[in-house]
Amino acid sequence: MGADLLVIKDREQQEFIQRSITQRGQDTSWIGLHRDGDVWRWVDGGQYNSSLFQIKTQESGGCIGMTGSRYYQDHCNSTRRWICVKKAVRI
Repeated sequence: MGADLLVIKDREQQEFIQRSITQRGQDTSWIGLHRDGDVWRWVDGGQYNSSLFQIKTQESGGCIGMTGSRYYQDHCNSTRRWICVKKAVRI
């Protein structure tokens, strides 16, 4: 469909997404952050910036889910909703 999982670039975007999820009362949703070897990497290739948010880590699981202002490490094959972004199209 031409969309990618969410990449959080800055605090303003993060707060907008958190408010939207909280208002809708949604369960944990996948975002575009995954383990790449020993580091966390976004689907666009960028590295995770720990100053934006902290991940509640576990011993295993290579993907990150988001619930409001919390971020959880989980197995990538777990069933979750997802947050995607798509470039706007001019009409």
